[in-house]
Amino acid sequence: MVKGNMGQFAGFKILVVEDDPDLREVLIDDLQFAGATVSSAENGKAALASIQSEKFDAVLSDMRMPNGDGRFLAKELFKLSQPNKPLFFLYSGYSDMTETEAKELHITELFSKPFDSVKLKNSIFNHLSKKK
Repeated sequence: MVKGNMGQFAGFKILVVEDDPDLREVLIDDLQFAGATVSSAENGKAALASIQSEKFDAVLSDMRMPNGDGRFLAKELFKLSQPNKPLFFLYSGYSDMTETEAKELHITELFSKPFDSVKLKNSIFNHLSKKK
C-alpha cells in the first residue's frame, strides 16, 4: 500500500496520458515522487507511439482528449499481442464507459475525476504488485 513513501514504485515504468498540461505535470510529479519512472503523452496517438517503442508496466490515461481519446487507446492496446502488455487505468470526469465495455477492453480500473491521489496510487501499486 502506498503511504507517500518515496521509492514505493521503484522499478515500475508508467506512461501518463493527459491533454491538460497542468494535470499531466501533477500526475508525473506525484508518481515520480513515489519512485516510478514516468513518461508522458498528450493524447492517445502519441501514447500509442510510445507504447510501441518502449515497455511500460502501466498506462494511466484520461478519457477525453483530442487526437486519440482513452477509448481509442484502450482499443489499440487491446489489439497489441505483446506478452507483457501494460496494465491500463482510465480516468474521466464523465461516465463515458460502462463497466462491461471496460472489462471487454481489459481496462484494469476506472477512476472518476476528481480522484483521490492516494487511492489512485494504491490501486496502481496493488495491481502492479500482483503482476510482478
